[in-house]
Amino acid sequence: MNERPYYILEVDRGGRAVHYLTLLAPASFAGKSLPPEAIVGQLRVANGVIEPANFVANPRFLELMHSVIAARAGADPDLTRRATALGNGTLPLVDGRAGAAGTAQAGEADLIGTFEVAKGLIGAWRPNPAHQTISARGLFRLPPGLHQQVVDELLRRVGGKP
Repeated sequence: MNERPYYILEVDRGGRAVHYLTLLAPASFAGKSLPPEAIVGQLRVANGVIEPANFVANPRFLELMHSVIAARAGADPDLTRRATALGNGTLPLVDGRAGAAGTAQAGEADLIGTFEVAKGLIGAWRPNPAHQTISARGLFRLPPGLHQQVVDELLRRVGGKP
């Protein structure tokens, strides 16, 4: 099992190595085409260094990630518990890389987005355009249930089984 929540794929582009990041294990799409939305982003220099200056996020992946969050957050036990406790208002989804301090210590780059909550129920999702897919703290980290939902959606798109 991969200790990291991502994999680096090396692709030969006309004699030049290119590194892409994906959440899918290479075995899950062996012999199949990887859809563009399965690529989290590309390293500017194919050196395996994961840092903001060496990374270009893939808008198609971000679109998929946010659509999964919007559609499936209501089934996440932690988010529903927090929404119930909040009752009404705005519920932030803080990047897990912010650590145990969570919301209190998260900067704009670590706020993935917010949910509107009414009567304890999760409503509309608003992505944060300032969220950084990769920051000095590393690659984004969704709550485990939502991370798995994103991976499952990507697996469906490559014809694998979630």
